[in-house]
Amino acid sequence: MKIGRGEILLSLVLWNGGSTVYDGGMHEMNEEGSIYRDTAADGDETRRAMRLCCAGIRPRGALLYLPGEAGWGDYWDRLFVPALASHLVAVHAAASAGQFDRVVAQDGALGEKLDGGQRARLRDASAAVFEARAGARGVRVLEKLERSPGGCLFPTAFAVNAAAFNVPVLHAVVGFLFVDWRAGSESDGLVLENSREWEDRFFAQLDASPEPVGAVVSRCMRRWDQVA
Repeated sequence: MKIGRGEILLSLVLWNGGSTVYDGGMHEMNEEGSIYRDTAADGDETRRAMRLCCAGIRPRGALLYLPGEAGWGDYWDRLFVPALASHLVAVHAAASAGQFDRVVAQDGALGEKLDGGQRARLRDASAAVFEARAGARGVRVLEKLERSPGGCLFPTAFAVNAAAFNVPVLHAVVGFLFVDWRAGSESDGLVLENSREWEDRFFAQLDASPEPVGAVVSRCMRRWDQVA
């Protein structure tokens, strides 16, 4: 599996004496474990991080990836790169810093880039995140988001959830792509026997993307650092 050149840096987390700090000093954590310093060529820790932020989250229907209408390359070029990647990075950073108002502003900005049908699907699908984390502790921003008037879009809730569980931003983005890809693929009739097969098929698709996801995330992080 190829996430992109320099995966340690592209996880945007620095390992330093048993503590982890986001590049740019946006958020400090005291978690120990290889999930934050994934250097394995086989990507096992990337998969583990992805499972953590995706646990229990199963939207009822397709999100934005609609394989019956457009291929993965079109989804990548028209939705992921110009809209979704920067949104996920910005929301993850804002949620990590406890900046609820900024999370809401980013949610509104993403909605303006989508058509009515896309917004409706993403707003309905956000319930999958809230249901999966019902009763969880330490998810203050996510709880406020659930109670906010008008709700929010699925990518926003997903990124806030990942930040709440200290999942590094690169792995959070990969997790979102997996959920979006699987939801669209299932709606299009793809049936696989187990979760490992779904992961293997997804990472094969990710490797065939127009460019490494890590490169996209890295660009978004540099832009975010300039405006934050």
